[in-house]
Amino acid sequence: MVRSPLAREIQDSDTDQDIDVELLNSVAMYLPHYDTKELAKVVARLTGDDGHGAETPGTDITLSPVTLTRSSHVPAGVFDLIASLPSATRPARMFKDDATRARALASALIDDDLTKQADAQLDEAFRSALTQLEVGIVDELDATVEDILTIDLRAGVIEMGADGYRVAHPGQASVAATAERDLQAAFTKARRSMPDSSADLYDKTLPGDDDREDRARVIALSRRPEAAEAVQAAAREQIEAWRKTYSSKVARAGKAAVARYTALWSATDGIVPAGVDVPEELAKQPSQKVVRAGGEASVEDLPVFPSHLFVLGGTDDYPVKHGSSWEEKVLTQELAHEPAGWYRNPASGAKALSVSYRMGEQTLLMHPDFLFVRDDDGQLVVDVVDPHMHSQADTGPKWLGLSQWAHTHQDAPWLGRVVAVIETSGSLRALDLTDPAVRSALEGVTDKAGVEALFVQYGVDY
Repeated sequence: MVRSPLAREIQDSDTDQDIDVELLNSVAMYLPHYDTKELAKVVARLTGDDGHGAETPGTDITLSPVTLTRSSHVPAGVFDLIASLPSATRPARMFKDDATRARALASALIDDDLTKQADAQLDEAFRSALTQLEVGIVDELDATVEDILTIDLRAGVIEMGADGYRVAHPGQASVAATAERDLQAAFTKARRSMPDSSADLYDKTLPGDDDREDRARVIALSRRPEAAEAVQAAAREQIEAWRKTYSSKVARAGKAAVARYTALWSATDGIVPAGVDVPEELAKQPSQKVVRAGGEASVEDLPVFPSHLFVLGGTDDYPVKHGSSWEEKVLTQELAHEPAGWYRNPASGAKALSVSYRMGEQTLLMHPDFLFVRDDDGQLVVDVVDPHMHSQADTGPKWLGLSQWAHTHQDAPWLGRVVAVIETSGSLRALDLTDPAVRSALEGVTDKAGVEALFVQYGVDY
């Protein structure tokens, strides 16, 4: 039996209740009388490793799950450092623009009893932005209003001759009032084109008693591109003012509240800042793997390594499910230098260090494989090491994003090495992603040949 999971991973921020999201993100099956060899075949088939070239998507299957707890061998400062690393996440809710986000934030502030004046404050911000804009373009608006309220008419006689149609007797020009139906249709369109309820708010500020002229003025303002931007700018300013006023109170409300508000007062590019959620324990971690030998599949215990942040109870052992042989070589080499602790960065979720990168028009998240913490003259620093199969088109963009992340935090005392690693000709090669020349060279690299050329020019032995 195979149960298909949700299309996305459930995050802790998705619910205010005290629910173990690991249970929601996993499927458990108990097979009291299973045949180990047959089960190994099923797992190999589902993970695309059945030896028959099946193009099965890489399904993640946990064999003999165990719960890992915080290691007593790793200093507390290592856990604190990993948790404080600047990460990124994708909010559960997206907004089409800043005005919509500001209105949602106003509702949240009111619902959480932080202020009952949020809607009124936002309304006033929008009204003020539009009236200030109007002052600078009032003459142009007056001319547009006049044009909207009237229609130029000219009657004439059209005759058809051998050479086609022609105006035989031009009539007298006259001016007529725009039909009520046409004016109302243009007004409705103007209200829809302006952000949030700003068109109605502006309409209410107009002092005139002539409803037609007021509607025409709203229409005229909506046709100015700077009007919508003025509203959006006012929304951003109000959001920032609320953030400065209420962020401390939100922080005391708990992790779920912080996640909800972070998405509300962060920019609408789909990525918001976050920390790394370092839990008290890791549930449902694999302790066994499927091994193929001589055409047969079997189940074996995973190899264990010391000094990880999370270990099997009462030991210093962390079972590692390597994604490739490169990862095992990298891990063995790093552990030879006896780090204070290390973290196998998850492939997604709140527990992972996530770094944003651009792929075409999209902003996505990448998750470097390893975080190694070492003592550098009394200062704990973290080395970010990412061994990555470089035949994929996203390799260059991912490493460019990681390099930009390193550049952003280059002055942070906790930042150590940030390196990309590949294996070529049987040996490991490293690329220093903190090097500005490497960062510049990564621009536009989207294929294996381009990545390997970078390692030839800038790479060193790992």
